[in-house]
Amino acid sequence: MIIAQLEVALDQKRDTEDYQATLKSVLEDSRELSEVTEKLLQLAKVHSEGADIRFERVRLDELMLQTRASLLRLHPNYKVSFDIIGIPEDEEQLVVHANEPLLRSAFQNLMDNGCKFSPEKKVDVKIHFDACGKHRVEISDRGPGIAAKDLQLIFQPFYRSSQSIHVKGSGIGLSLVDSIMKIHQIGMDVDSVQGKGTTFKLSFPAVAA
Repeated sequence: MIIAQLEVALDQKRDTEDYQATLKSVLEDSRELSEVTEKLLQLAKVHSEGADIRFERVRLDELMLQTRASLLRLHPNYKVSFDIIGIPEDEEQLVVHANEPLLRSAFQNLMDNGCKFSPEKKVDVKIHFDACGKHRVEISDRGPGIAAKDLQLIFQPFYRSSQSIHVKGSGIGLSLVDSIMKIHQIGMDVDSVQGKGTTFKLSFPAVAA
């Protein structure tokens, strides 16, 4: 697509507005290509390195807020509400054992997907803290929901349902999220009601584990 647009633009002399329109389109396509490449590289890294991926102690609330801020910088039209339930007195109980860049990528993919499919471009994020470290995260959108027949397929690489055809995407994001969750031993359930929205529920293992 990028090559075709540039060839057409160079085929004959054009006015400034035409060149600007072509450059904007090429820039958008280049960003999409960069995003797809980054996701594929992350997916390859997860599957090739596996158990060699380094884990550290990460504060879940801070990581989620940083991810939210990063997403809103990229997409100022998005809205991400944030709520913490059961804040512990001891800050150590806010910690999870994780690879920070990978977990951040998973959260950002889930938030980004939710905003893309919501008419209001909004997702609701909730963290339920548990004294034993078995924290839960819920990321909910207000989109069209996912058909029951598609729920078992959404984590397959490059799969796109009929409902997602009109929304730009690569079909890689949820496959990457699924791989990251498995490496972290984080359980993931999906609740979806057509016409009302979808909620991804993440259940963290106890920190001691």
